Amino acid sequence: MNKKKIFSLSILLHTAILAWAQHDAHEHGVAEMQIIIENTHAEIVLHIPGSDFIGFEHKNLNEEEKKLIHNTIESLEQSDSDLISFRTMNRMEVHLDELHVNDEEHREEQGDEDLHLDDAEHAEYELHFNYSMEDSSKLRDLELESLFRAFPTLSEIHWIMINSFEQSAGEATPSDSRIRL
Repeated sequence: MNKKKIFSLSILLHTAILAWAQHDAHEHGVAEMQIIIENTHAEIVLHIPGSDFIGFEHKNLNEEEKKLIHNTIESLEQSDSDLISFRTMNRMEVHLDELHVNDEEHREEQGDEDLHLDDAEHAEYELHFNYSMEDSSKLRDLELESLFRAFPTLSEIHWIMINSFEQSAGEATPSDSRIRL
């Protein structure tokens, strides 16, 4: 994989995300997804409001709420279920190499404050999915049906995608949960 090309695509996507985020206000039931696909790798980042991820989004947490968040994140990161599935040509396998969840507090500790899409009173979570495959040109589409089932209060996912061939954006809903590549 050409790291220079991935870096360039990442900068381009980051710039597009910031421009897009500036006109979108925090909205319950609406998540934002960024997708980068190149060669044998796909990276997907989902920004989801706390109310849709865990059921609440206030930041002054008691110990029980902190434990619930910790257990939910740990359970999701260790799960074998595919929240995002890929349809491919020739039945090519796509492997989830890593799923990592960051909460806002963790991102702030790392100095990643540029991606906050909400105001100071609303918690947000980032789900990072990293996939590997034989050849990304064999991908047909992404299916988000399991993601909508896992987070039933989500009504929309606004997505933006960059791959080796094009850039595109759109919206997925529980009734139209497929992103065509």
